[in-house]
Amino acid sequence: SNSELVNRSIESLTHTEDRDFILQGLARLRRGEISEHHAEMRFVNKGGGLVWVDITTNLVQGIGRRPLRAVAVIKDISDRKRSEEKVRAAERRLRSFLDNSAVYGCIKDDDGRYVFLSENYLRHLDMRLEDMLGKTDFDYWPHETAEQFRLNDQSVLKTDCALEVLEQGRTPDGKDPWWLC
Repeated sequence: SNSELVNRSIESLTHTEDRDFILQGLARLRRGEISEHHAEMRFVNKGGGLVWVDITTNLVQGIGRRPLRAVAVIKDISDRKRSEEKVRAAERRLRSFLDNSAVYGCIKDDDGRYVFLSENYLRHLDMRLEDMLGKTDFDYWPHETAEQFRLNDQSVLKTDCALEVLEQGRTPDGKDPWWLC
């Protein structure tokens, strides 16, 4: 709450693991290396609970640009951080499920870039995750195959309905896999 923040030092509010980062930023402000310091960090409330905050700190300067005081704008982002953690937990569950099943799974964004590939999918194509993330079918498959995959993807995006189709592709190493999609 606002009353918990008034007349308390940043050190007394900040979670111990975030303290060095904020103190280094404030030191850079005082030395004039930066004009403002921005961070997402944890405060500890009077009950000992964690409060995630977005904090932007500026210096008020006096004559000769001498620092007089620091002014901070602090926004509670705890709800957003909890939501982000729920999404990460759901992603971990999905990855765990797909990586431990026989399914060849992948997810693409609206532009056709891979954002998720299961271990089985990667193993089948003899690829590494970091080589495929952010790439499109055109980066991996022959043009004709990639074009058909993209048409199928666009059909799903346009109709917002699942599409059951048998897709065949030729990998760069000459394999001819089939998928029921």
